[in-house]
Amino acid sequence: MKFLTYKKENNQEPDFGFKHNDLIINIKKAAEWIHKDKGDDKFLTIPKDLITTLGDWNNYFPILKEMEEIIQTGDTSKFS
Repeated sequence: MKFLTYKKENNQEPDFGFKHNDLIINIKKAAEWIHKDKGDDKFLTIPKDLITTLGDWNNYFPILKEMEEIIQTGDTSKFS
């Protein structure tokens, strides 16, 4: 899993994501999709930035790995 922060042209705040195949998955949007589609809100606890996530890596990494598995069955256009 490769994590990154990035900025969109129309947004000054950086987004936090990870690479999946040739896509960048927006973690916040993926968490919202999983919550809405699967009814699981634990992914909403992932911080919106990489620095905070790294500060509690042992807690968030397993959740991020689980997110990666779940998004493989979803419509990635909704969160990439």
